[in-house]
Amino acid sequence: MESPWLIERWADLSAMSHGAQGPGRARGGRGFSLPEVLVVIAIIAVLAGVGIPLLVNVFGASRERVATRNLNMLNAALNTYRQSFQSFTLNAATDTSDELAVIGSLKYRDPMIPGTPFLNPSLAVVAMSDNSTFRAYWNGEVFALYGEGESGAGIDLLQMDAATNNIPTYTNGYTPLGGQ
Repeated sequence: MESPWLIERWADLSAMSHGAQGPGRARGGRGFSLPEVLVVIAIIAVLAGVGIPLLVNVFGASRERVATRNLNMLNAALNTYRQSFQSFTLNAATDTSDELAVIGSLKYRDPMIPGTPFLNPSLAVVAMSDNSTFRAYWNGEVFALYGEGESGAGIDLLQMDAATNNIPTYTNGYTPLGGQ
């Protein structure tokens, strides 16, 4: 035989499912109680606490990938240049003049050499020494990477883009670095 407590409980549950007011529902069952709202806010706060650091890491990693891609593009152009001219040497210096000179040579279009220019002539480069970004510096052989937090002058790898009005001009008789 069923206990009277169980029957009363069943009646309470049945009445609640049919819209009758239950405990804590003073306004006819509409809206949320304060504890329910606080639980939802706590869950959102926990998810944000876990998700925001992950997003920061994703953005940092994507900045590094862009910098690495641009560095590889510069070194690939340099390797193609070396194959065409059979050499490319330049002494390393402590300022960005070498980086700009090398990039200027890679942008030069020589009508006598097929495949030139080796870099897009409208590629905009920015020389800087701000250590909060990734920079490429010329070490005498290839472009190398200064990471975020490392000090040194170089070309900002995150601001390289093809600008429409940035085509360099060369004087008559210009000879690219390492050229013949």
